[in-house]
Amino acid sequence: MPHIRMDARPAWVPADLTADPVQWARATVRERAEAEQADLSDERAGLLAEVLVPALRAAAAEEAPPVMLLFLIPEATEPSVCSVSIRVEPVPPSATPQSLLEDVRLPEPMLERPAEEETVPTAAGPATHLVQRYRVPVSPEYEMVQEHELFLWRIATEEGVLAIYLSTSYLDLTAAGQWRPELVALASGLDVVVDDPVLEA
Repeated sequence: MPHIRMDARPAWVPADLTADPVQWARATVRERAEAEQADLSDERAGLLAEVLVPALRAAAAEEAPPVMLLFLIPEATEPSVCSVSIRVEPVPPSATPQSLLEDVRLPEPMLERPAEEETVPTAAGPATHLVQRYRVPVSPEYEMVQEHELFLWRIATEEGVLAIYLSTSYLDLTAAGQWRPELVALASGLDVVVDDPVLEA
């Protein structure tokens, strides 16, 4: 089966989904701090590692885990901005990008504003970029607004048609806008490799 290769900037840290989540998170925080020669106390390092663990555990608990999970960590002394998962699924030859998007579109009453959709050129070919800002009821009096961002590729190979999904969610809408160019750059560097048996980042 074809594999995914990412041309990711240093701010993106690929997770080892086979490792213990807590040990990997702690080691990664320390390695980043050493690489940037950042002064990081044990307490601060522990807090930064704790931010990474829930996404790692959630990915490991999925029936079909993502093929890749990356964290956006622009600075070693600051928390991860978001985690990005990449999934690859076989789909029927008749599937189109629009028909595949129907499975992830949210009902209009949930949306805080109309969904944004565009086509983005990438190393693997054009991807459909879908941004949905939606309301989540927390209580009868209060709603939380979140943002979900997704890139979708439909890739035809000799073995069949694949759908590739790159996605993330934000609770901080300011961060969603600030870091969107970084996410678009990450998606732009995604490529599908047929003859390389190693998943790379």
